[in-house]
Amino acid sequence: MNIILALLVFSLIIFVHELGHFFAARKAGILVAEFSIGMGPRLLKYQPGETMYSLKLFPLGGSCQMLGEDEDSDDGRSFGSKPVGARMIVILAGAFMNFVLALVVAVLIASFNVFPEPSIRGFTDVSPIADAGAMPGDRITAINGRRVNSYGDFRLEMMLADGSPITVRLARQNVIGDMEITVMPVLEQESERWLLGFMPGMGVGVFGDVYQMSPDGQLMDITTLDGVRQLSFAESVVKGFFDAVFAVRSVFFVLGQLITGNFGLDALMGPLGIVSEIGDEAAAGLAISIGAAIWGMMQFVVIISANLAVLNLLPLPALDGGRMVFLILEAIRRKPVDPNREGMVHFAGFVLLMVLAVFVAYNDVVRMFFTGE
Repeated sequence: MNIILALLVFSLIIFVHELGHFFAARKAGILVAEFSIGMGPRLLKYQPGETMYSLKLFPLGGSCQMLGEDEDSDDGRSFGSKPVGARMIVILAGAFMNFVLALVVAVLIASFNVFPEPSIRGFTDVSPIADAGAMPGDRITAINGRRVNSYGDFRLEMMLADGSPITVRLARQNVIGDMEITVMPVLEQESERWLLGFMPGMGVGVFGDVYQMSPDGQLMDITTLDGVRQLSFAESVVKGFFDAVFAVRSVFFVLGQLITGNFGLDALMGPLGIVSEIGDEAAAGLAISIGAAIWGMMQFVVIISANLAVLNLLPLPALDGGRMVFLILEAIRRKPVDPNREGMVHFAGFVLLMVLAVFVAYNDVVRMFFTGE
């Protein structure tokens, strides 16, 4: 079941990515020779015109094969015959569609669910943020000068905490302008996380159910509670947008931590690890309801689609970002790079990516079967 769920998620994300390339290529007048989902031998194929549509054996990957993309062609509809600007748009379209997918799904999640917000509903027994002057109803707008638009942004900033004083910017109701306070975080021994000592506010999407079961078994409108509010349609869309932006930002955060050495390569997760995580999320959701499991799967779509949008644009050979580098060089030099040399670079990059994939898969296996994570 875990594998089936993961394949559905991967297939949707890859399909949308390749669809971006496909539509952009067609718009630019480029002939698409084959549009396929999966890798390996073809299982099914359909060719109503010049483009072949195919489903391949291994449901990881996909392609939008354009005429003249990897070889020389004198055809006026080949990839290489089009202006460099048009080719850049075609290359960028896949990542753009992945962000669109992440955005649409994030808006849906934000519109139908209950979620924490970067606001203060109350304080814990030990609360340095209360001691610093915060009040219930305050909204956190920045941590150490970095903007906080969602609770995810807040948690991400707190991951950087090391016990040093933290500058918190707050927006207070009926007060013009933000105020800044300095907070000394406390370490929670069990989770080893630095905390500010408050309970976050809760938001309910515009289509979310505000009637929840109380501890005594009675239905109650949770928006009557302090620190709980229902968002308007516009606010739900904005919430979804910032959640999608957070998913992208978190990728850059992890890359930065890898570059600085704060995270090791063993922290990376590959397809096997994602399959395991998706299975765990589905099981946890099903323990509550089928709806909870579906929303959990949709959250993975946001995360993975945003990851693919960013990682595929990294300036590495064999990725769309690597192809962009050669197009930028062509625009500067006013002539294309030798296709054979470019092909060799992409092939070398592909080999290195496969080596990294094997290493990450090894980490996944160790994490799943030997460390219990």
